Formats: sequence, C-alpha cells, structure tokens
Amino acid sequence: MADVIGLKNIETLQNIDFSRVFGEPFYRERYDEASQMAFDFVEEEVNVEANISQEELLEIFNEQIEDKIGWQEKLYNKSEDFKRKYFVFYKIFIGCLWFIFSQIAIYFAQLGIAYVFGNVVSEPKEDAPAIYYFEHRTEINIIGETDNYYFITYTDDDGNEVTGYSEKENIEIVPESNDDESMEKIE
Repeated sequence: MADVIGLKNIETLQNIDFSRVFGEPFYRERYDEASQMAFDFVEEEVNVEANISQEELLEIFNEQIEDKIGWQEKLYNKSEDFKRKYFVFYKIFIGCLWFIFSQIAIYFAQLGIAYVFGNVVSEPKEDAPAIYYFEHRTEINIIGETDNYYFITYTDDDGNEVTGYSEKENIEIVPESNDDESMEKIE
C-alpha cells in the first residue's frame, strides 16, 4: 500500500482545499500551516528524481497536526536543554540579569518624590522661553535628564499633563518614607 507519489501528485494535493476538514478557524489555520510546511519541505529539500511514499507524507502531516505539546511546555523544554548544555553561561547570564534588575529597583527606590519651583521651559537651553511658572513647590515626574536640565511632566491648572524642561537647581528630590514625621516636615 506504499504507493509512490510523484511530483505531479504532490501538485495535485496542493490544489486540494484541506481547510474544509476542520470546522473551527483555529484548527483550519493550523492545518493549512502544517500542510504548507510539508509541501514546501518536499519541494525544496527533496530532489526531483526522489519519490516520497504516501505513508511518509502522511507521517509528516500527522506530526504537524497531532503535536499536543503546548508552547509553554516547548519553551520550558528548550530552556531546560539550554541550562544543561550551557550551565556556566546560564549562571552568568542569570546573575547579570539579577544584578541589572536589582540596580534598577534600587535606583527607583531611592528616587523619592520630585518637587519643582520656578520656570519650566520648552527646550533645555538657557534662552528657551518659559512655558510655565510654579509659584509654589509642586510635585512632578522626572522622565529624563540632560547636563543641566531635567525632562519633566506635570499637571497644569486645567488638569492637562504637560512636558517640559526645568533646571536641576529648581528641582528638589525628597526620598520617600512612610514616617508621619517626615511628611509633616515636607508640608
């Protein structure tokens, strides 16, 4: 029963609409992808003179369709293989990631609350026009920084969030703490 399939028969199989086999769009898409991958493999990898049996072709289709391992399990298996093969590199990589994330967390934990008093300008230049003036010390968010300026966002009188630059001299960063005494000193 192992009839040999030639390239003409493969072309005929390509013209058949296999998407009717599955009623749900998810399975139909998966089947289309699997069949297209199998046909592409046959066309590209197998010589024109070589013939593939029908059983071999069906085996390729079944492997693609009946793959019951989910992507999470595949990812887990790949990571476990990587850990076993490259143990030292894996430990160094995880250590570097841990160090980077801990430094970022420490940086943000030490920032605290930023307050601004004075002019907010549109560009980080000395002669830039002022777009807003804070008469009282007001809480802001620092987005970035240049040599002498912080790039900030603040809420104006209308409740809109606006971005601008403020000189570093005009910004005070107060470390956050949960003590009531420190909150009374700030107010």
